Amino acid sequence: MAESDVKAVMGEFFAAFATADMARIAECLDDDFVWTLPTGESDPHGLVVRGKAAATDYLKQRFFDDKANAPVLSDVKLEYSGDLAIMRFRVQVPASGGRKKVDSAGLEVYRVVNGKIRSKEAYWKQVSWPDAK
Repeated sequence: MAESDVKAVMGEFFAAFATADMARIAECLDDDFVWTLPTGESDPHGLVVRGKAAATDYLKQRFFDDKANAPVLSDVKLEYSGDLAIMRFRVQVPASGGRKKVDSAGLEVYRVVNGKIRSKEAYWKQVSWPDAK
């Protein structure tokens, strides 16, 4: 797949994300989409979300049901290599619903196959280390 094709898919995905358009987001995802999140109960992988419907449900529930809780990305830098898109960014999410405020540097690695995003691996810097017990 040409880098220009990867850039086009990622551009559409980011535009859909910016407007919280779940249908457009889903159109960018492969049927076998896998999203590995930076946190969760499944060590060492964190939460793993599989499939378009699960991904859009998670996004809607986690970030977009309450617009005040939507993540704000800044300092975004994108790099492309073959079928990969690598995004470095700062993410800020306000505190709400019993959650702590997030202000962290992040990295996401996307793989695009046949014009659709097949996987997304997300990593955020952990700003505080748990106390050793």
